[in-house]
Amino acid sequence: MEGISFIVRVHNEEQTLESSLRSLTGFNFPYEIVVILHKCTDRSKEIAETLQKELPISIKEYVYPISRAGYETMATDATSVHSIVYYCNWCVSHAKFAWKFKWDSDFIGNNSLVEYLNSRSWLATTPTKIYFNAKSPDSDNCEGYLFTGNFVFGKYYFWEFHDMKENWLRIDSNITIEHASKLSNRKLYWNNEPWFMTDGDEAQVVRSRYEILNMFCGKEPVGQARASDPASKDVFWNVINNESFLNEKGISATR
Repeated sequence: MEGISFIVRVHNEEQTLESSLRSLTGFNFPYEIVVILHKCTDRSKEIAETLQKELPISIKEYVYPISRAGYETMATDATSVHSIVYYCNWCVSHAKFAWKFKWDSDFIGNNSLVEYLNSRSWLATTPTKIYFNAKSPDSDNCEGYLFTGNFVFGKYYFWEFHDMKENWLRIDSNITIEHASKLSNRKLYWNNEPWFMTDGDEAQVVRSRYEILNMFCGKEPVGQARASDPASKDVFWNVINNESFLNEKGISATR
């Protein structure tokens, strides 16, 4: 079906959520906004429910705790309900349109983005996966956000990414998304204790792997997966250099 499903993952985003969702207007094609609430303890759910009266919003809730990007993702099997990879694919499964837009809850859609999407040129692209520039007050980030077809997220070291060999279209750099927050900002949830510091067989396995990563690849910086954190580079290359050893310990970069 022609149209776009904007997939918005939300974990305690009351500061930016309303402005982000309100920016998804002015389109000349069918669209929906799928808000995925993940263990929110702030006003995020209330904000989303209020905006349902104005915008084509559907709300889903994901109930499982999730391994955060970084060592936690490395230590967790991609097929686990606690994996960010599984979570992202679960979110996408709730879209009703063929095209999906991975929309962060601090994104602001500006005129350049609206004009590009209203041109509908994305419907005729040969690559069915499109990169956009996301500008924040302290840096720029280019990532694949719009996609269709048999796309699935896959584990890639610390993150949930597409297959790195896939053919993506990189559009005009003047077409941008605005970040409402700095890329270097640390979310409060990074200070929370990991979910696997609990009882259970899977928790024990993931906890053991996490401890191995910290021991052999260096102590993980808090919120290290943020692209602007220089400390991330050292631990990332330590993982690369120890990949064979980590595989022997059941720690995979892609599974």
